[in-house]
Amino acid sequence: MTKALIAVFGGNRVEPEIALTAEALGRALVDAGFRVTCGGLGGVMAAIACGARSSPRWTGAEVIGLLPGWTEDEQPNAWIDIALATGMGSQRNNLVARVADAAIAIGGGAGTLSEIALAWHERRPLACFATTDGWAERLAGERLDDRRERAIVSLATVDDALAWLERLFPRGVWPERGPTRWWFEQVPCLHRVHQGEPLGARRIQAQLGMSLALADVEARLRALAERVRTWNREHEQRRRALVTIDDGHLDSLLLAPIFAELPELQPMLFVTAPLLAGDRRPLPLTALYAWCAATGRSLEQAATHLGIDRIGLKSLPEAEQRERLAAAGVPLEPAGEAMLERGQIEGLRDAGWLLGSHGPEHCDLRRLDPSELAPRLLLARRALLAVGGTPYLAWPEGRCDRPLLALARAAGFALQFGLEREPGCEPGPELILRRVWT
Repeated sequence: MTKALIAVFGGNRVEPEIALTAEALGRALVDAGFRVTCGGLGGVMAAIACGARSSPRWTGAEVIGLLPGWTEDEQPNAWIDIALATGMGSQRNNLVARVADAAIAIGGGAGTLSEIALAWHERRPLACFATTDGWAERLAGERLDDRRERAIVSLATVDDALAWLERLFPRGVWPERGPTRWWFEQVPCLHRVHQGEPLGARRIQAQLGMSLALADVEARLRALAERVRTWNREHEQRRRALVTIDDGHLDSLLLAPIFAELPELQPMLFVTAPLLAGDRRPLPLTALYAWCAATGRSLEQAATHLGIDRIGLKSLPEAEQRERLAAAGVPLEPAGEAMLERGQIEGLRDAGWLLGSHGPEHCDLRRLDPSELAPRLLLARRALLAVGGTPYLAWPEGRCDRPLLALARAAGFALQFGLEREPGCEPGPELILRRVWT
């Protein structure tokens, strides 16, 4: 998982007291779950790198040095993990400022001054130590011009720096400090929406909290967007809340005009590989719900009448689910229940939605043979990328385990999603737990 990257600016020559501050800062940054980038040479840069490497959380990839070149006097200091020789001379200062999620200056001369100015210009969250001489001390608490409302944050101690960064990059549902493009509070999960009285399968799904009134969903989305907008304004960030929609029901289209008005939200649609291939049959559970609605039976009554339990059904492979339902006389393609067409999915993608995979089929994938599931996950990822999707996987029913996570990682999925309410799902370096909106 990507960690937030903190740039540290400082001179190539440094007094011992300032070097100690820089070392303490480097160690504290890695302790707190950040990565560090700097100019890769001596002075403050070496002290930051040395401190970062001394952290018990150092893994060998926490300190990135962006070097001006690769001559004898431009070699990386001994504590740099990843050295990138830019060949740009002092212009590499622009890279140090631009790649960072936030920047901190310690002491420094003209080179540090240029990095501070570039970070200010690029609207990076910016702080300067007011106790370390140089340009950092002179500019702490100042505004360089009127392009930004807030002054450069003034720091007196390393603890001040950590407190400031904690506010900027709070821990949340994302592993580590999370990718800084995303809102940290939650990742909502939606299934279906309805206008007016829910009909057909949606009547049963509304009772289960899986189909929500469109007006209620819109109100919640607008409230979420406002929270993100307010937080971004207060913290000079540009985060978006990822909102996920599972399964690919046709009523997903009702949400498109709402998302179009809320740039703070990023919709993501998870669909199975068969749906991408054109299999628009409703999910077996949807067929069961539609039968219940049409016959006026509850799910409990359906279990008695049909001998089919909802929980047990969704644990079976999808083909077996359909066989069980068909044998019980349940129509597999009830009227009024439709999934998205391929062109509609691509239309949502073109409107800015992200597309993710819901796996090779919709069932508890823990029940499948891993040797058969592995190549199917690979094919699902390739089919997703062929339509411009993002290599994220949402496990059907939110059910997964550590062996499944490893299979999906090997198949090339960069991030995986479960559900908060599912037992056995533990957040980790690649698994995000979503909150089902009910």
